[in-house]
Amino acid sequence: MRVYWYYMRAGAGPLLLLTIILSAIVSQTITSYSDIYVSQWTKNETNINATTDGFIVSQMNGIIIYSSIIILIFVALVVRCLAFFRFAVNASTNLHNTIFSRLMTAPIAFFDINPIGRILNRFTKDLVIVDEPLPGCVFEISL
Repeated sequence: MRVYWYYMRAGAGPLLLLTIILSAIVSQTITSYSDIYVSQWTKNETNINATTDGFIVSQMNGIIIYSSIIILIFVALVVRCLAFFRFAVNASTNLHNTIFSRLMTAPIAFFDINPIGRILNRFTKDLVIVDEPLPGCVFEISL
């Protein structure tokens, strides 16, 4: 948990974190509402006689409302994905800069004990983990 907490702090300020959380809540709420709406819509359609003009008007209104809900879901998910992408880029940049600055301020004895190849290999391995599997894991958790 400490690693994930550090990753969250490196990637997001309060505004970006709030945007990610709110967009996840809004997108999930709208998605759940679309399921409820479809169930209510189909229940109402079975009660209307198919031979009246009210059926056609009711059906068009249902299609328009449901299409609007789908557009809202799309917009909410795009906002959420863009905010998370910004978060992942910020986290990667901040963690890279932190690791690099600590490496550059290490005492000379550290470089005498550890070969440059091992340092470079560890640095690269840590950044690959931050750039590839970690963002995907955090994004899946936020679903």
